[in-house]
This record gives sequence, C-alpha cells and structure tokens, in this order.
Amino acid sequence: SFECSDESLNRLYKAGIRTVELNSWDAFLDCPTREQRAWVGDAVVHQMVHLVTNSDWRLAWHYLTLGNSPRSDGILPMSVAGDVENGRGFTIPDWSIHWIHGVYNLYRFTGERSKVKEFMPTIERILRWYLPYQTSNGLLQDLPEWNLIDWSSLFSGEQSALVNASWARGLLEFSEMAHWLGENASQSWAEEIYAKVKAGFEIFWDEGRGVYVDH
Repeated sequence: SFECSDESLNRLYKAGIRTVELNSWDAFLDCPTREQRAWVGDAVVHQMVHLVTNSDWRLAWHYLTLGNSPRSDGILPMSVAGDVENGRGFTIPDWSIHWIHGVYNLYRFTGERSKVKEFMPTIERILRWYLPYQTSNGLLQDLPEWNLIDWSSLFSGEQSALVNASWARGLLEFSEMAHWLGENASQSWAEEIYAKVKAGFEIFWDEGRGVYVDH
C-alpha cells in the first residue's frame, strides 16, 4: 500500500495497481486491449517490478516457463502464448537475451537449483545462436532478424556496442550459474567467448570523448 499528502500521486499509484491487474493473467500482457501479447523481452521488466513490489511471485517465474519455447535453431520467439508464436516468422534476438536475465533473477532470488538447471540448455542454445556472426575480432556483426534494442534510435547493423554488450551479459550470467551448478565445462566455454568479446569491445572506445560509442 501507499498513501501520501499529494492526491495526484495517490491516484497515480492506484492507476499503477489497476494496470498490473489488467495485464497479469496467465502471462504478462503488453496491454489488455489492442495487443494482448506476452512479449518475451518486455516481461523481464515486469518480472523485476513484481519481485520488488508484489508478494506473489508465481507469474514472475511462470513467465520463464512460457518463454522457454525455442525455435528449431535455438532462439526464442519474440512473443509467446499468442498469435505470433509460430516459428515461421522472424524474431527479436535480444528478447532471448532478456529472457536469460529473467532466469538469472530466478537464480539470485530463489536459489532453486532444479528450476535453474531446467533452463540451462535453452540458455546455451540461445548463446550459441549468435556464434556464426562472431568475427575474428570477437564481436558480433550483421545479425539477422529484428534487433530492436527496445525502440531506441540507434544503429544495430554491422557491429553494435549494445548488441555485443547484451550478448556478453548473457555469457557472464550463464557462466556464473554454470559455476554454481558445478558445470565446469559450460562455465569455461562461456568465459572463453566472453573474453573475446571483451577484448574486441575496445573498438568502440572513443579516446577524444572518453566514452564507448554505440556503433
């Protein structure tokens, strides 16, 4: 519950509660009217909000089970339990990386070894899906399909800092969970690939501005 002296904030809070109610059914929905879709990438944000603000975490973990629906090539569909989970069309690859982060949250918040173990094969297949696009400098280049980066006005073709950083995060999270589960070979595999990405990432460093550029 929440209440303060500013009535506008009280109304905003109640509107937020109502929004959660309307969009939390058998999956986290995009919206209750126009687009009743369970987007695999969006849901990790809903998951983290639930972990902080909701005492009922069932849907936060059920989202992972729903999303665990890989295509034949190992990557996840961009939306599940709806009209575009058919495996025939294109997908949003970075949504699969966000799903990995959702599993990582399960590991951090619950420590349920059997549940995390259940998702590890899917995680590895997602990470391996990117390997054909890794160049000699360790970076991914010219990924196919819809690399959305959540509607940001940024280039994602050729070599993208954001695409590579997202993949690197997935590799690190997989490595940490593999170590926790005692899967040493999987841990070493992920760490080796991560090291190559990390070394290649320096191409994005702009010495004059003192920042890493996006593209």
